[in-house]
Amino acid sequence: MGDKDSIFMEQAYELAKKAIGRTSPNPLVGCVIVKDDQVIGSGYHKKAGSLHAEIETINSVKEKFPNFADKIHVILSNATMYVTLEPCCHSDKKTPPCADAIIEAGIKKIVVGTIDPNPAVNHHGIEALRKKGIDVKLLENSELAEKIVKLNEGYNKFIKHKLPFVAIKAAVTIDGKIATYSGESKWISNDASRKFANELRNIYDAVLVSSNTVIADNPLLTCRIEDGSGRNPVRIILDSEFKIPEDANVFNDTNFLLAITEKAQKNPEKITEAIKKGWNLITVKQDNQGNIDLNDLFARLAEQNITSILVEGGNKLAASLFKNKLVDKCIYVIAPTIIGNDGKPAVAELGIDHLKDAIHLKNTMVKVLDNNVVIEGYVEHKN
Repeated sequence: MGDKDSIFMEQAYELAKKAIGRTSPNPLVGCVIVKDDQVIGSGYHKKAGSLHAEIETINSVKEKFPNFADKIHVILSNATMYVTLEPCCHSDKKTPPCADAIIEAGIKKIVVGTIDPNPAVNHHGIEALRKKGIDVKLLENSELAEKIVKLNEGYNKFIKHKLPFVAIKAAVTIDGKIATYSGESKWISNDASRKFANELRNIYDAVLVSSNTVIADNPLLTCRIEDGSGRNPVRIILDSEFKIPEDANVFNDTNFLLAITEKAQKNPEKITEAIKKGWNLITVKQDNQGNIDLNDLFARLAEQNITSILVEGGNKLAASLFKNKLVDKCIYVIAPTIIGNDGKPAVAELGIDHLKDAIHLKNTMVKVLDNNVVIEGYVEHKN
């Protein structure tokens, strides 16, 4: 694939990023149409239910050339479309198939960033276009192709496994602690890292914490990006016995989901009052230890179209997620601070005796935020 193709696909990728946090459960998609090495149309999928990127882009060309709106194929017959995700070809959704719109518009060449894993589309969109004589090229394995796939990592897992993509985020000292022995944790990370945490909340559909974290820290769990462009994730609170105070900050509005178990029946008055207030309660199964069954919870959350979850605490929850092989990604912010052995570790006991059984990360990335270091990586799941 030539340099020009990479340049224009990069532009489509940047457009897709504009809707980060807005399109779930749909994927992020960006698109440009190029003629004579000039971009004559561009668009991206803005939110679920809105026009797809390809149709947005075709419409933008019609707006640019109003005299040809009814015969747009004259303009597009020798143009090339660059789209980050394979065009859809099925009609069991809110918007019409993009493949049909592309064919009708008269586009003869398309460069596709990556295949859509959705079984209703997977390669079928490309096949439908090729059957109509359209030249379709797939972006070759490259750093750009990897970026495009990563952009939709939540969507990809959700579509393939009917489960949300799960990332654990924690601020830790250089000796691996998330709090002192008394539970104090504000603030281990610096201002730049806390801004980064808010950016993450803008990306993920939901943020997940345990009742212990809420009781200890009383967090807001909102997205507080300075320019106001952030989107608040759904707050998911695990509280099997419904012991969190009703005036906790996480209950400031109704953008939350409180996961409880049958144990919560010990507090029938609180449940009745919560229902009256319109709180979102979900009763899930208990595991063998009497705690919330995380596998059942995540399956239930997927049914509600929650495709990605950012886990922010605490260490017992992290351990349970690792034991159940539910973690896809780790994001650890490391501060140049030492607390000592009596501090609280980032992950509770996992029962690992040998290094060969340790949890390893792959495709790791490292970046520096002032005097903090961020390490991100994907969990290697062993069979």
